Amino acid sequence: MSQRYRISNDKLFNLNPGLARDCSNVQPETKYCCGTGPAYCGLFNCQEGDCDIWKEDQQPEGTPWTPDGTCGGTDGYRCSPDWGRCCNVNGVCGENPADCYLERGCQSAFGICASNSTTDPASSSSTIPASSSSTAVPPTSSIPISSTSSTSSTSAATPTPTNPAGPAFVPGFGSFTHLGCFREPDGTRALADQVADDNMTIEQCLTAAAGRTFAGAEYGRECWMGSYLRGALTQVGDSNCQMPCGGDALQYCGSGNHLVLYSTGGAQPVPPSHPPTVSGFDFVGCMTELPAGRALDAAGVLPDDNMTLEMCAAYCAAYTYFGVEFGRECYCGNALNQGSVAAPLTDCNMPCPANGFEWCGAGNRLSVYAKL
Repeated sequence: MSQRYRISNDKLFNLNPGLARDCSNVQPETKYCCGTGPAYCGLFNCQEGDCDIWKEDQQPEGTPWTPDGTCGGTDGYRCSPDWGRCCNVNGVCGENPADCYLERGCQSAFGICASNSTTDPASSSSTIPASSSSTAVPPTSSIPISSTSSTSSTSAATPTPTNPAGPAFVPGFGSFTHLGCFREPDGTRALADQVADDNMTIEQCLTAAAGRTFAGAEYGRECWMGSYLRGALTQVGDSNCQMPCGGDALQYCGSGNHLVLYSTGGAQPVPPSHPPTVSGFDFVGCMTELPAGRALDAAGVLPDDNMTLEMCAAYCAAYTYFGVEFGRECYCGNALNQGSVAAPLTDCNMPCPANGFEWCGAGNRLSVYAKL
């Protein structure tokens, strides 16, 4: 943290008197101060205290705060701290240079904007100067330090990028290829597993995601990964994913609620489903187990941690029905036993372990197929 914000260790500890000198009491998801005064109040710098620039971000009468991260347009939504205070040219809230610079289309009527020219081209009270820092961080009054953060005995300046083209999207690494910029589903995360690091790079993220189908970088420091999507992603313009990676300012690592997405094997970002037909069997529905006994009991159960619908269909090829339960259990039968009834499709919500694009039932729920 001392190196990243170019302050000494002594200053870090002076600003955080409750922090042990060996950092033994650093708590995850806890915010710590990294500076005071006007120099720390720039849009792309850390802040401490009640910075005057945020007092200027008043909600004009009749301008509603955004409920979903969009801004301007016919609804006239204004960006809020929850979504990022800048309204970019595409009508999406954020807080990276692509969102906030007037020269890149920032809409000052619907949020805060900054200028990267020597002369401010706008006189709006919601337009503020950008700080000299190239690292975009959230506009809170302090900076989070994870439990893995550490300090250095010397203070080092952030190297100045030499690439005149600036940051870019990494086309791929290892078996992963770049798919584009995607907005997260409402109310959930598309990918289940996360690694967070203030020094995140795309290479680090995709290395951590080895063995999975999808991986994505978000908010400059977060890496999300998984073998299937838990919700539908929406592809948006690349300008929504232009927050530099914390560990490499020449790479883009998404932004708030937006992933720079990668996949293996050319997989496209679609959530799991029940295929209508599998190896000659047609999908019947999501069915319940019996209160006592099995809905399908003509053959013994086939349990397999690499289960797929196709594997179960092959195992039950001599029968009329097959069903997969709890992600890994395959059952066969020539009829559904009395007492098994249709359940909502959303009840069969466990992906198949070896094919994250297929649903394989759930607890006491069978994804059932039949030769009809």
